[in-house]
Amino acid sequence: MGAPLVWTTGNPVPSVRLNTGALMPAIAFGTGFNRRARRGRNSPVAALVNMSLSLGYTHIDTSERYPGFDSVGSLLRQLPRERMFVTSKVDPTQFRGRRHATCGSDGQGCREAMLTAANTTVHRLGIVPDLMLLHRPPRPPRRCDSTVHPPA
Repeated sequence: MGAPLVWTTGNPVPSVRLNTGALMPAIAFGTGFNRRARRGRNSPVAALVNMSLSLGYTHIDTSERYPGFDSVGSLLRQLPRERMFVTSKVDPTQFRGRRHATCGSDGQGCREAMLTAANTTVHRLGIVPDLMLLHRPPRPPRRCDSTVHPPA
């Protein structure tokens, strides 16, 4: 069972208390909704994020992989952080081809690669997110195997 929802005064959206003690709004405005949106600082995504904040959203979910990431970061840097919760994600493609080579037997290489990727995300966003996730795991390579049959 998940963490219980917490209702706070003046906020119509319930929150979830994280193990750090921080309250994360249970509903977020995600910025990955339009893969065809323009990328870069002139993306319309920032205008939509701004509109979502005016409608009462306090949790913004973004990722380097989403169009308009840089413009969302530019907008977020201009806003007061105390009433906002920002989630971002590390792009797993930064590990492509290095997964086994960098991990080593103690996993230290994976830790270093993850920290480097997280620092890249923070640098591009221009703020430190409240929550940093690993974006979905990389897809496994496709295989064509004639001996594998779908279940009947």
